[in-house]
Amino acid sequence: MEIRRVGVVGLGTMGAGIAQVSVQAGFETVGREVSNELGERGKATIDRYLSRGVEKGRLTREAKDTAIGRLTLTTELADLADCDLVIEAVLEELPLKREVFAELDRVTRPEAILATNTSALSVAEIAEATERPERVVGMRHALLQPGSCPAPGRDRARAQELGRRRARRLRLGRRCGQAAGQLQ
Repeated sequence: MEIRRVGVVGLGTMGAGIAQVSVQAGFETVGREVSNELGERGKATIDRYLSRGVEKGRLTREAKDTAIGRLTLTTELADLADCDLVIEAVLEELPLKREVFAELDRVTRPEAILATNTSALSVAEIAEATERPERVVGMRHALLQPGSCPAPGRDRARAQELGRRRARRLRLGRRCGQAAGQLQ
């Protein structure tokens, strides 16, 4: 399945970062918030993230404007119906996440991938709110700016150090009883 359109539910700090990475990567992105005011606040955050990239010379003003132009805001989950991937980034409350996933299950296409950005809750318990738990994944976003991780071969020592740090976090997570996929 090819991902062409991404939905992000919740445009707080994490959701805005996810949406920013999505639009900057070239995906048409639908950002959903509970009110127009919160949606505009999330868009302003994304604009600020992109503007920093322009200020630091990592991004041209034209690329920034093109990226922000890929973002559409909504207050309705139904507006995510044609998204290939929907990433949930709402508050870390299981009942709320289950409610969001139950509604996403009703409004999105059966082949759509539904992802949660949870850092502490069970992905399986969230997925149980849907009729297609096999299409629900955990996808932890750590607010890394695009380009902040070195490409293989570009800075091998830095890449290896990042790999060692991730391995340590995964081992710690196993000792704490968390699934490896839930740690970033």
